[in-house]
Amino acid sequence: MRNVLLLYALTATLLFSQTPTAQSLIADGDAALRQMKWHDAELAYQKATEADPQSAEAHAKLSNVLALQLRRGLVTSDENRPLITRILAEQQKAADLAPQDAQNLFHLARIQDAISRASQDPVEQSQLLKLSIENMRRVLALQPNNRNFHFALATTEIFALERAFGKAARGTEGQPGSLRLSDDALRQKMASQYAPTADDAVAQMQQVSDFPIGVPYNKHMAAVAYRLRAALADSEADAAHDGQLADKSEQEFEAQITHLILTPQLPLAVNPGDTGVIGGVIAGVPPPPPPPLPRLPLTGPQRIGGNVMEANLLKKVEAVYPPLAKSARVQGRVEFTATIDTTGHIVSLELVRGHPLLVNAAKEAILQWEYRPTLLNGKPVSVITDVIINFTLTQ
Repeated sequence: MRNVLLLYALTATLLFSQTPTAQSLIADGDAALRQMKWHDAELAYQKATEADPQSAEAHAKLSNVLALQLRRGLVTSDENRPLITRILAEQQKAADLAPQDAQNLFHLARIQDAISRASQDPVEQSQLLKLSIENMRRVLALQPNNRNFHFALATTEIFALERAFGKAARGTEGQPGSLRLSDDALRQKMASQYAPTADDAVAQMQQVSDFPIGVPYNKHMAAVAYRLRAALADSEADAAHDGQLADKSEQEFEAQITHLILTPQLPLAVNPGDTGVIGGVIAGVPPPPPPPLPRLPLTGPQRIGGNVMEANLLKKVEAVYPPLAKSARVQGRVEFTATIDTTGHIVSLELVRGHPLLVNAAKEAILQWEYRPTLLNGKPVSVITDVIINFTLTQ
């Protein structure tokens, strides 16, 4: 009997010792991620959350690897909705489990912001955008000297104000060259609700106006923040003062752009990132330019030039010039890398470069385009191509 008990205890010990710990499973997920094996990484991180439901690291990494899978589909598609829900839920758990971890909380805010921008539900848009701003402010309370976080909060607040102005301006006439609404009652209503947000957006941009991240993009965004606050000002004098500050920031922006053009050794392109895509900007830092696409095998997606694919367009929807961009005198080109499936529909769209005030309008139009299927040896194949939309103030 004693030998049987010893054997049972030894077997139980061996079984217990062979059960993977959360940390070992996280390490397995990290190894799979380094090899770009997204599904293996997802399974490892999922098992880690089950082995230790209180592991904020496991939940955060599971959220991140799930977000990577959205690169193969549209954030707004119904098919991706369950995946988006999981991404948000896992990051929320990570933030709840580690409330003093600024990075976890920041990622939650950015995910909420990205889903808000992509959502077609006005209630969801409003709720998630509000939560994103609240969480950004909690992040700054934890790390008040991190100018990356100031920058991220400002751009989110500016987007919230832009959306509010877009809704309020429908059916009304604004003053030429200004965002200021001609309807005083509507302006006062807007001011009572959004003036604090505008004040804070200006304050956040003042923290980063000379910061190298996004320069000269910072100067332009500061100008936009001033113009938005001017539109909500109580008096014409305050509006004029903010207008002068906006003009000064815009002049500094133009001077820096000119300097970059005339100084070949400096990088010309400044890509502020696409905050409408989950994982597009980490810690408010613009992502580096994407690496050149490798030569693809004949069995995979074929790289075809934009001019060639344009000839295969069956349906092309023109982009609507955003009112805020037009009022701010913003123009230029927005460029994406698009993946088109075998039926001629766009299944993913990644921003290459473009002004943030123009990006969403360009994306909304392009996602409605349809192409004639591309054939290779008589069989339809998927395609990777460049898509460009130009915005000019003559439009």
